[in-house]
Amino acid sequence: TLWRARNPNFDFPLLLKMPFLDPGGDVSVILGFEAEELILKRLSGPHVPRFAASGSLAKVPYIAMEFVAGIGLAELTNRAPQPPDEVTRIGAEIAKALAALHRQKVVHLDLKPENIILAERGAVLLDFGLARHAELPDLLGEESS
Repeated sequence: TLWRARNPNFDFPLLLKMPFLDPGGDVSVILGFEAEELILKRLSGPHVPRFAASGSLAKVPYIAMEFVAGIGLAELTNRAPQPPDEVTRIGAEIAKALAALHRQKVVHLDLKPENIILAERGAVLLDFGLARHAELPDLLGEESS
């Protein structure tokens, strides 16, 4: 589940992401949540939400990150058609965001309109639960082998 929050220790609005942990349920939910936490902690720049804090899986699992204001690409696609120059601009913004991510040794692996916010600062990529970092173990890949 997702919750908007504020904390006086941060100068930006927060989004709390809390997984639904079902005992005996699909372990990939937990692994994806752990992967997202590990990767978000290492990312920086305008194309990803800022990491704020996280809670232990054993106690209260959560990831607190920056809430990014803007329009979701999924919402924008429902307003089709868009002028060609706007489509070109959006495509260029997404390419910049992906290039910035790749420079940080991360591949997203779940890029879709629902995981892209078009903010004033450019395209912001969300949901790193399936992402891979070149210097971190592939938790989901290890589980499936």
